Amino acid sequence: SMVRLLQPATVIETGVANGHSSYFLLNAILENRHGTLHSIDIASDVGSLLSPAERSNWQLHRMPANSNFAENFSNLLKTLPAIDLFVQDSDHWYGWVRYELETVFERLAEGAMIVADDVDSSFAFLDFCSNQNLKPAFLVTSFRVHGFARNTGVGNGDFHR
Repeated sequence: SMVRLLQPATVIETGVANGHSSYFLLNAILENRHGTLHSIDIASDVGSLLSPAERSNWQLHRMPANSNFAENFSNLLKTLPAIDLFVQDSDHWYGWVRYELETVFERLAEGAMIVADDVDSSFAFLDFCSNQNLKPAFLVTSFRVHGFARNTGVGNGDFHR
């Protein structure tokens, strides 16, 4: 629903696995008739749930094994357009989540949305929001906690449309 509402041109997700989240993001992009999903993962055999039609708006970026993931991630982001929606769902280790969020924050378009999965696994999302003066919102289900924050570009980080 966020993709349908925000109509993002550039969506970045980290962590793909079988492509469950990618499936929903791409179907919303197809409904919008606008946008590209850039998925970043360390494996090349991800996204098995995606059909050829969904893959038409999808670019998989594989981080090479045994490499400097942080440097490769940062360099990749520099080649992409400003980010309208970022979905963090890769490694949930505190240090990596903070690195991804802080690195992506520099490339966010005004009004961009950040979504982080499993934010209850560490304080990384909350600490990031605090440091950036963003006011987070949360969606709590019986088995997951998702965090949301919006880059308003005016320094207050309110979660409003």
